[in-house]
Amino acid sequence: MNNDFANARAALKVWEADEPRRDKLLREADTDEDVIEWQNEENAAARKLQDAFHEDTKAYNSIDAVRHMHPRTIQKFLTTGRF
Repeated sequence: MNNDFANARAALKVWEADEPRRDKLLREADTDEDVIEWQNEENAAARKLQDAFHEDTKAYNSIDAVRHMHPRTIQKFLTTGRF
């Protein structure tokens, strides 16, 4: 099977490009509500990357398994070929 992980690679570009904005949200968080907003943004960004990775690996990977993967794990796999 030749899998170029096109969906996950595209989603990773979006995740990485948006990371500075999400980091800024956390750095500037002054209230519990601000932290909750940041966490919601982080979760949504992770979910998009996980969904794309699952789409590329669904023949041998369950959505539950992918949901347990941190975005950095997916990033590492896509950039090095290793977990």
